[in-house]
Amino acid sequence: SPVFVGIDVHKRSYSIALLSPADGLIETYTHPADVESFTAQLTKLGLTITAIAYETGPTGFTLARRLIAEGFKTIVAAASRIPRGGAAEAKSDRIDATKLARYLSSGLLSSVAIPTEEQEGYRALVRRRKRLAEVRAKCKQRIKGYLLFLGIREPASLTHWTKSWANDLMTLGLDDCNQLTMASYVRELQTWTEELRLLDRHIADATKRLHPERFQRLTAVDGVGEIAATTFLSEIFMPDRFRRKEEIASYLGLAPVVHRSGDGPVRAKLRSAPNSGPWASGVCGHCSSKLLGNGRGATKRPSACSSITSVNLK
Repeated sequence: SPVFVGIDVHKRSYSIALLSPADGLIETYTHPADVESFTAQLTKLGLTITAIAYETGPTGFTLARRLIAEGFKTIVAAASRIPRGGAAEAKSDRIDATKLARYLSSGLLSSVAIPTEEQEGYRALVRRRKRLAEVRAKCKQRIKGYLLFLGIREPASLTHWTKSWANDLMTLGLDDCNQLTMASYVRELQTWTEELRLLDRHIADATKRLHPERFQRLTAVDGVGEIAATTFLSEIFMPDRFRRKEEIASYLGLAPVVHRSGDGPVRAKLRSAPNSGPWASGVCGHCSSKLLGNGRGATKRPSACSSITSVNLK
């Protein structure tokens, strides 16, 4: 009889539940968190495994990719989409695995998109750049705050951080200790700036290798630069799963959610989505058409781009 497998995945162990809907029997056990040995064990069980499910989490998609490679249908369910009971319930790894197996057998679970190792690496690279840019911005703020604390007027070069900023900061005539502190700030900012330049080169090379045509389509849209385009590509990573540009906007949290009760006014607001963030600035429906390569947006450039230029979703 068919068997459904639910796995509660942790860093050091997997809690596994095997469910046979025909007789309702459940077998649970624990296995060390070793992808290769666990996959080999499932293969040797001799069971007709219909599907396997586990919840998204910090362990990523390595297990899912390995199971799929062995021919198992695998669902990685978003934690926010797993049914939850209204009342307080007992909780343990075994219980969680059993629930996943039951929900899976009932058709209540759907999978998030599972990226390939290459897609996951590209996304990690682009996300690393975003975090580094935030660190550099905070470093600049600390430098300005330090000058304010010392009662020193900011050099003009700090307005747009032109090439002379480092020299201007090092020639302020500070006393010995404050000069050493400022020198430390300058070295820190130079380090982040150089690392960002290096990452930009790596991202440009990876984009040319992985998404040359889609990158050109996106950057052809008014208001969409290289950073917005590469981030868009890295977060979407499988554009073929979207049929309409509105689906992409909803996935990114850029589609307004409309609320109306009775004859009251219509209210709409952007909702926070797991794949949204400050980088969403500049992404619009026209980008979706360019990326998908279909629809009117892909063949006819809009006369006035309707890009969202000031979205900061958290």
